[in-house]
Amino acid sequence: MLQVTPEQLQALSYERRITRWISEECPTCDYKIHYKFSGEDNNTVQFDPGCTCSDIETFRPKYVNSSWKEVAEYINGQQDMEKIKQIKEFWNL
Repeated sequence: MLQVTPEQLQALSYERRITRWISEECPTCDYKIHYKFSGEDNNTVQFDPGCTCSDIETFRPKYVNSSWKEVAEYINGQQDMEKIKQIKEFWNL
């Protein structure tokens, strides 16, 4: 299991100029569900559920109030080894 901090991810995104990270795909339409990073030092985080296949109201609070803490918790909660490998490669962990 990975253990990353919000600060570590924010610094990596700023240094590597990462503006978007695909966290998963919609199981129905394959839309790339992702987080968007912007602002000074990439301090603004937005979650984009993208499609309307699922209940959009479930994701609305995340879309409006996402944070680096949320991204770190998502990454740290992964247990699938293939997903962990992809995360390590993308974030260079």
